Formats: sequence, structure tokens, C-alpha cells
Amino acid sequence: MIELIYISRATERFDEDALTKLLKSARTNNKKNDITGLLLYDGHGTFIQALEGPESAIDTLFDTIKADPRHTNINKIGLRRITTRGFEHWQMGFKLLPNSTARDMPGFSTFMESDEKASFILNHQGFAARMLHYFRNNE
Repeated sequence: MIELIYISRATERFDEDALTKLLKSARTNNKKNDITGLLLYDGHGTFIQALEGPESAIDTLFDTIKADPRHTNINKIGLRRITTRGFEHWQMGFKLLPNSTARDMPGFSTFMESDEKASFILNHQGFAARMLHYFRNNE
């Protein structure tokens, strides 16, 4: 089994309806292929996603993602063999927080609002993995 983490940029901004549709499709397909994971979206076009499951299923899904015209600037930032899932109870999940709600939370960071987040993550790949696991543990 492997865990793959990538960051991408949406070609158009996703609203809540579009994200819900994406999530429903992902959950259906991922369940069939024994894939779990977590999707983070900043509301402005940046996705960070962790995918975990059988290597062949993850490879096929990542090829599909790379060919999806809704994504651009797709960068794999982590790939590792795993023996246990970090997101075992998720077929795919995402969480939307209005900025007003997020700003009131202890430990709020403006990281996801930064225009430089993609270059930062590419240079600090462990940060994305820690961020994904933080969201998993603080759902």
C-alpha cells in the first residue's frame, strides 16, 4: 500500500456545490478501488490531497487526476509505502470553513490564503503531510 500527496491548482474556482459533486464522485470511485484519503481546498483554487491504497489503484487514480482538465500545476509532493492507513475511515473527505469561523479558531494560520503556498509546499514537502494529518486528527 502507498500514500501519495499532491498539490494542484483548479482551472476554475470550485464552489460548495462543485466540491460536493466532486466528493460524491470520489467517494463512489474510491470505495470501489479501496482508496481512502483527505482533500483540502482553500476556496481560491488550491487543492492538497492525500491518497492511500493499493499502489496500482493510486497510480491509476493519479494518472486520471493528471489528465483532468479541472486541474493544472499538479505536483506530487510525497510518496511512501505504508502498512497502515492514516485516513482509514475516509473514502474521501473535505471540510469547508468560512474565513470568519476559521479566524476565530485557536492556532489559525493564514497559510491557505497565501499566494506563495504552492512554492512553499514544494520546498517544504513534510509540511503538507503534517497539515493533512492535523486535519484528520482535528475533524
